[in-house]
Amino acid sequence: MIWYGDYARGYLGRLDPAGGTVTEWAMPSGENARPYAFATDGQDRIWFVETGVDPNYFVGFDPRTEEFFSITGIPSGGGVVRHMQYLPEREEIWFGSDMGTIGRARID
Repeated sequence: MIWYGDYARGYLGRLDPAGGTVTEWAMPSGENARPYAFATDGQDRIWFVETGVDPNYFVGFDPRTEEFFSITGIPSGGGVVRHMQYLPEREEIWFGSDMGTIGRARID
């Protein structure tokens, strides 16, 4: 499966290359979501930051249930998050923004 974020429309999408099927889910903030960076955790859940809203939201999506299960405000705002990295040994996602800031999210 190939996962993508539609920056302009605010959708999370999945392309199945075997059959060419595309499935999309509207992000919680809709067209204002403006996602950029994504990460996958050890449970194959998808994480991203909605950067078009204030405050920004750190969002989790579970492909098994096809539901957004975590929508957490970033206290500092966040700016446009351009890089995300999952650290399995710590169960954390680190992210960096175009504002010169970094953030850390502990996930369970």
